[in-house]
Amino acid sequence: MASRRIHVFWPTRKIVPVQLPATSATSLDHRFPTVKKQIKEWHGSVSSRKNQEWLILHVIHQDARVQSGTFFTLKGSVLDKIRADFNTDKRERSESYHLSLYINCVDDDTNSCIQLVWSNGANNPAAWAEFMNKLRDGVLSAFEMAVVQREDEVRWSEGQRQMPGWNFCTFFILKESLATSFEGVTLFDDALVQYEELEVSFDQVLKEKNLSWFGTLITPTPAPTDDSAPLLSISKKPYRDLILANNISVFDFRIYLLSRQCELLSKAGRLTEVCTKVGVFLSAFGRRLREVESEIPPYFVESWVYSSALSAVEQCDAWSATADLDAKRPAFNAGKAELLELA
Repeated sequence: MASRRIHVFWPTRKIVPVQLPATSATSLDHRFPTVKKQIKEWHGSVSSRKNQEWLILHVIHQDARVQSGTFFTLKGSVLDKIRADFNTDKRERSESYHLSLYINCVDDDTNSCIQLVWSNGANNPAAWAEFMNKLRDGVLSAFEMAVVQREDEVRWSEGQRQMPGWNFCTFFILKESLATSFEGVTLFDDALVQYEELEVSFDQVLKEKNLSWFGTLITPTPAPTDDSAPLLSISKKPYRDLILANNISVFDFRIYLLSRQCELLSKAGRLTEVCTKVGVFLSAFGRRLREVESEIPPYFVESWVYSSALSAVEQCDAWSATADLDAKRPAFNAGKAELLELA
C-alpha cells in the first residue's frame, strides 16, 4: 500500500487536499497500520486549518478484487477501516466508486472517503463523474465557509469605523480579499460590488476630510512616468504594498481602484462601461488635480489625461480581442471615440 497526495488550489491556498492510499491484493490488511499513520498525520494537519474540506481517495488494483472474492468483502477490508478512523464528525465521509464495468458504482452524498477499483478493461464514466461531483462539492463547501468568515470580518471591521485606531487601508485590503475570492470563481459581478462599496467608503472618507491613512493628493515630485504610464495597468507600481504601508497618495489609490474595477468589467464582457468609467474618472480627477496645479510640474495634468485616454483605448482594444461584443460593438466604438475626443 502506498500513499499519495494531491491538492485542489484556490488562488492563494489549497482548499481540498486529497489523500490517495493505493493497495494491492497482498497489502489489504497487514500494511494498513503503516499507511494509517501517514493518513492520520495528514488528516490532523488538514483538519486543523480553518475553512478546509478533505477527501480520501482509496485506489486498489484489479488483483485485489479477484482475491477478495466479493465486492462486499473488499469494501469491508480497508475502506471500512478508513471510514471508522476518519469519519468522526456528523458528516459521514465514506463512499466507494469503482472504475470497472464489472462492479457497480455506489454513491453516498455524505461521504469523503472514496474507493476506486482500477481495471485494465473499459472504465465506467459514471464513476469519474461521481468523484468529480464530490470534489466539486468539497470546493464549494470550503469556498462558502471562507466567504462567510471573511464577510463577518469585513462587517466587524466596518462596525469599528468610528473607533480610535480604525484604518481605512487595512479595511480596504480585507474587503478586497473578498473581491479576489469572488473573482477566482468567475463571480465578477459580486467582485465588482466589493470595489463599488469600497469606492463609496472612500468617498465618505473624503467628505470627512480624514486622509490620515494616505499621503498627499499627489506627490509634489511625481515619478517620471506618472503622466504617461498606462492608466489601467496594476503592475506599474506596487499599489497593494503602498496601501498596506499607509503610504499611498490619493492619486495612486484612485488609479488602482479604477484599474481593478475596469479589469473586472472587462472579464464580465462589459467593455463599453470601461470606456464610460474611464472618461468620467479622467474628467473628474483631472479637475481635482488642477486645484493643486501650482504644486506639480507644468502641463502634468494635460499630459496625464492625454496619455491615460489613449492607453485606455489601447487596453480596451486588447480586451475586446477575446470578448464577444456583437451587438455591443457600436456602443463600444462610441465609448472609445469619446475617450479619444477627451484626449
